[in-house]
Amino acid sequence: MKAVWYLCVSWLLLCTLALAAQAPGLSPVGRWRTVEGAIGEVKSLKVIWQENRMLYVKLEEEENMRLRLVSYLCASWLLLCTFVVAAEAAAQISSGSSPAGRWKTVNDATGKLDSVVVIWQENGKLYGKIEKLIDPDPHDPDPRCSRCEGELKNKALVGLRILWDFKKDGDRWSGGKVLDPDNGKIYNCYLQVEDGGKKLKVRGFIGFSVLGRTQYWLRDE
Repeated sequence: MKAVWYLCVSWLLLCTLALAAQAPGLSPVGRWRTVEGAIGEVKSLKVIWQENRMLYVKLEEEENMRLRLVSYLCASWLLLCTFVVAAEAAAQISSGSSPAGRWKTVNDATGKLDSVVVIWQENGKLYGKIEKLIDPDPHDPDPRCSRCEGELKNKALVGLRILWDFKKDGDRWSGGKVLDPDNGKIYNCYLQVEDGGKKLKVRGFIGFSVLGRTQYWLRDE
């Protein structure tokens, strides 16, 4: 179809040149826009000049080259912006769905903040330790886990590992253990981020998860 159109345009140009040669007042010398397609899209700008009684034609510039360049730049910029926004959204979703970070523990009996626990990922598993106590007893500047057993016996609470061996399991992390420093007992546990990453559900249990105890920690922002 384009070949037929080019032939028509060429034939029209030849006819114009022929008429110009016969009509002294009509000359094709000058700049001409070539039009293509049913909608009349301007494709290029050609220059016709006369030299030694002969006419010559050359392509001076691509009329729509600048528009195409601007369009390509705009499209590239839009694509880049879309990619950046998507990457940031993915990062926020990823960080918000992971328990990794710092959390304020809440005493489920008193509702008060007890400590700040830092959770990190190592070799595909999550671990957590007490980073600091929020309202320590001034009469006990170095509290210890006196009720813990084994190698954890009388370990300092600050720096004490209370979470370990959690693996990703769908929208939660399970298969791990949690240590309750108040009674020194170790429970099976799973972790689940809730409320858009602002809360961490810590479910400790013995045997079945339906029989257990739940705490909700708050992300330390």
